[in-house]
This record gives sequence, C-alpha cells and structure tokens, in this order.
Amino acid sequence: MVQTNKNGHLELKFNAERTQVHATIHPPVGVGIAITAQDIMERLKNMGVSYGIREQAIRDGVHLAEETSNPTTVLVAQSVLPQDGIDAMVHYHINVEEASQPLPNNVFGKTDWLQVSPKRMMSSGALLASITPAQPGSPGKTLTLPINNILPRQGKPAAISAGDNVAYSTDKLHLRAEYEGCIVLHMEKISLIAMQRAASRIRGGNHSYVKGAVLLDGAEGANLEIGDFLAARGTLRGCRIRVHGDLYIENAEDCMVLADGDVYVTGTVKNCEIVCPGVLKAAKGSILLGGSLCATKGIHADVIGDESFTATELQTGQDRFNLIRKREIEEEMQECEKNRERIVIALRSLTKLSALNDERRAMVQKLQDQLRHTEDRIRDLHGCKRMLALDSREVESGVVTADHIHPGVWVRIGSAALQTENSILHTQFVRSAGGKSVQTTTVASAA
Repeated sequence: MVQTNKNGHLELKFNAERTQVHATIHPPVGVGIAITAQDIMERLKNMGVSYGIREQAIRDGVHLAEETSNPTTVLVAQSVLPQDGIDAMVHYHINVEEASQPLPNNVFGKTDWLQVSPKRMMSSGALLASITPAQPGSPGKTLTLPINNILPRQGKPAAISAGDNVAYSTDKLHLRAEYEGCIVLHMEKISLIAMQRAASRIRGGNHSYVKGAVLLDGAEGANLEIGDFLAARGTLRGCRIRVHGDLYIENAEDCMVLADGDVYVTGTVKNCEIVCPGVLKAAKGSILLGGSLCATKGIHADVIGDESFTATELQTGQDRFNLIRKREIEEEMQECEKNRERIVIALRSLTKLSALNDERRAMVQKLQDQLRHTEDRIRDLHGCKRMLALDSREVESGVVTADHIHPGVWVRIGSAALQTENSILHTQFVRSAGGKSVQTTTVASAA
C-alpha cells in the first residue's frame, strides 16, 4: 500500500473568556512538513495575542507531537486569570446539633420549657458564632486587544443571620446573646428565647425576671414578676405571681396569679386566685380545688372540687383581667407622670446655668433621653388603655370537665351562674341562649 504524505497542521482555540489559547498540533504523515514553534507563535500574533505566549510549552508540545506522531494539545498562551473569592466561614460556639433540634412539647402541644436541654442554655453576652469574612477575588485580563477585565466570582457572605435576642458586634463578625436563654438554630438563623432558670427553690422575697422564667423546684412565699412566660416544676405555695405571658405549673397552693396569656396545669391547684384573659387548661389527672379561677375564654379541666364541698368558683366569659390590667396601667401612668415631672424640673435647673461643662452636658443629654423614653412609655400606656376599653366585653365560652365536677362548685359564665348539687361526669357548662342561666350537656369521655 502506498503511503500518503501529508503536512502537519495546527488548531488554535480561545477559551470562552479569551484568557487562554490551546493548540492542537497534528504531526505530519510520511515526509510531510511538521509544524514548528515559530509557526505557532506567528499564528498567535496574527490572532491578536500580544502577551502571555508560553514559548517553552510550545517547543515542548512540538517536540512531543513529533516524537509520538500523535496529535498533541498544549496550552500555548495565558493571560492573568481571574482568581475567585473565598466564601465567608461561620464558626459556631454552640452545640449545633442540640440547637437545631425542635423544642420539646408538653401534653398541651406547647413548648415544654421544663424539658429544654441545658446544652441549649446560653448566658447573657455569650459568644454564639464568629465569622471569617469573605475574601474578594481578583480580576483576570483578556489576551487580545482591547484588553478587558474578567470579573471573578466574589466570595459569598456568611450564611447566617441574627434572630430575636441575638446581636451583631460592631464589626459584624461576632454574634452574642443579648439575654440569658435557650438557643435556636433554624434555616441559618440563630435566635434566642430569653428565659432565666432557677435551679433551687425560691423562698420569700421579690423576684423580677425581664423575660421568661423557668423554676425547676417551685417557690414559696415569694412575689414573682415575670416579663414573659413562667414554667414551674414542683409546687408554688403562698406566692403572688404576675406573668406577662403564659403560665405552666404543676402544683400551686394559696397563690394569687395574674397572667396575660393562658394557664396550663398538670397537677393540683388548691385555694388559688387565678385570673387570665385566655383559657385555663388542666391535664388528665389534674385537680382544681378551692379558690377562684377566672379564665375569660374558657376552662378545660379533669376534676373540679372535692367531696368535702370545698368552696370553688370558676368564672369564664367575663373579662376580669381587663379590669385588673386597667388598674395596673393607671398606676404605671401615674408613676410615669411623676417621673416626667421630676426630669423636667431637673432639666430646667441645668439649662438655667450660664455655662455647661462636659459633665453637665452629658447629664442634660441623659435626662433628655430619659424624658423621651418616659413620654414614649406614657403614649404606649394610653394606647393599651384604649385597647382595653374596646376589648371589654363578654365572650362566648364555657367550662368542660373531662372527668367529673364535685358538688358545691360555682360555675359562672358571663352574668349567669350555677352551683353544682351533685357530682357530675363528663360535663360541659355553657350559657343559655338568653344568657341568664347556665346549662349543662354531657360530653364524650376521653379514651
């Protein structure tokens, strides 16, 4: 068979960004003429490549194609390549596995604050996460004129955001807890449910919690002011409790309670006065005995009263909470007005001075800030008072017993009332159509 002679040939190809040129060198066949390094460099210049020619790589490629008699591809020209940026990195200082878990639920389907893992608890000011910031990339340049910049991929910012009660540092590189509480990590957002936990039993005194509170061993003889929810294990005995949220208790005896939300009971409530605008729910096996229990939106209980005819009063449908809350608002407004007057007098005395040094100017600024805060609070209180006036009305509600209600229990729904004469099983108490009496119906017992 006669061999065909064929000259070598060359293929040159830019990449998409025109920052590189690859050459495929095809060797000759027979006694054909081979591609030389000079051929390649001249072709590059004819294509407009003015710099970045890799002469040694070209010579090596030509030699390899000649030596192997196979097509050889080689990078023959390269400009400044774009350097991609580096993504930011988040360094967590919390137990990520614990913080990512759903919070536990209690028998009411609500968060069981008593069962929150200690590993999720953070102290106020605790470092929760730190960020290594993203690094910018550097641009590349094209090989041909006009030389254009090739934009790099920039480093992505940190995939994290601050939720409730979490604050960034001034440089945005650290996230810290604003309060003591339970950490929650969800969808790259780190939040904190503000709550303080008391491990030992509280005995006497006045105790104020800015946000939520969890008492792991109850309390006795104490005055408790809670800024949000309260969850208490064990027994609350002889306490005065003001809760600006929901209340979760096991046992309570001889307590006075005012809660802004709902009340949940898993044990025995005995001889207590409880007022809330929501519902009072008592779990299976619980007992409501003695005292006065007022929940505007209804009472759902298991056992109410006892065989000894202990005086027990249940009230729903009428908002006693609003009346008490109105008194609270009026008292706070009076204190705010007095405080405002004191601040105004202090400001007048300072502004009368002919010259103010730095210390006095700072004092004036501080007093002005306090005055603005006090006036804002007064406006908020007026708004709350107006809302209460609009919301002061009877609502449709009732009392339901999953087990039984003993004789001698007063059930008041709005302006209607009924005292039980016998022990009644599985009963719902509702107001009659005319609203003047309380009617009873049997409900299905829980399995």
